[in-house]
Amino acid sequence: MKVDEIPIFPTVSGPSSFINDNREKAPEYLRILIEEVGAIDGVTSLQELSQDDITTLPGGKMSLIYGIRAQGRWVVVKFRSRGGLAEADALRAWNRVGASVVAVMASGVLPAVQGLKEPVKYMVTEGAVDHQNQLAKTAQDYLVDHPEESKAVAVPLGEALAGMHRAVAGTGFGEFADMGEKKDGESTPQDWAGYLVGYLEKHTGDLLRLGFAPSKLEAFKERVGRMVFPKQGVMLHGDFSTRNSALVSHEPYMIKVFDPNPIIGHPSWDLAILENNCDFSKRRVDHSRDRQELKTKLEVEEATLEGVLHGYRSAGGETSGSEAIATAQLMQCLYLLPQKVFKANKRGKSPANDVESQVVRDTLSEKIDLLTR
Repeated sequence: MKVDEIPIFPTVSGPSSFINDNREKAPEYLRILIEEVGAIDGVTSLQELSQDDITTLPGGKMSLIYGIRAQGRWVVVKFRSRGGLAEADALRAWNRVGASVVAVMASGVLPAVQGLKEPVKYMVTEGAVDHQNQLAKTAQDYLVDHPEESKAVAVPLGEALAGMHRAVAGTGFGEFADMGEKKDGESTPQDWAGYLVGYLEKHTGDLLRLGFAPSKLEAFKERVGRMVFPKQGVMLHGDFSTRNSALVSHEPYMIKVFDPNPIIGHPSWDLAILENNCDFSKRRVDHSRDRQELKTKLEVEEATLEGVLHGYRSAGGETSGSEAIATAQLMQCLYLLPQKVFKANKRGKSPANDVESQVVRDTLSEKIDLLTR
């Protein structure tokens, strides 16, 4: 195979995109990774691969991902900038504690490539495969055709999450490695409450522009500051869902988790993602006239949450209190809302008339009211 025969990733929409800046360069990145870095065991040249051995995989807006079949086995190659090293660190930490996640085979920074705006990080992991030795479907894709299996599929997902949360981090809370850039003089929070308060302060301007009263925000900040959390944080997935888990077996259901957006913090953060999925789905149903499809989606989200909690508890995970989860939900809404508003504006819609903006804003408002009573 030649470089110009490697598939190119499609463009994606968004306020900023690593994919759009790098998608045409990705084939050259792959050549460098194979022929210069030697990061894929058993493959030293593109000439050893055919077009059937390379496929593009979904990567959101932050990653360019290839599936590579080499010597009868699949590996996954990911290129990204921000967070690439942290992702590899987290997966290795979870593997050390025996969690059901994909194994990292190699990671690092590509050699300098002419015209690059920023360093490109790479990671090679095992490919999560099914019984036919093909890259496994995600649990989300499987449940589209088998919604009645949502709880059963989610139980091993919860067991995996409990295993992941056994990976205790050394020091500090929040973003680590190359997940973010600290400003001069900015220290790493030494407790989870401190991280949450700092996160809120960064978004206070957004909340004020949305019409939230300053007194309510101060009351919420004081409430968070009084919360008591463990002194040590754990490695959190940060984007935990059926979308980021591969269904590697059906009898029984078995999964492998991949594609984290990791931070160091409290387990409530990963559980809050699933709670928000349910809350958002409920609100979409309320906003819609044609509700049946959305009701089915809500049923899947609720059964998934139930199954994850069951598996999580059975594997020794300690479910967080409602206050901690509600706080994490609110913080995640703060992150999501500007993205929803951007997309609404791009479509020429006012956020007040955009369902996706409203479901996030309403969830955020509900959690602030709940935590400032």
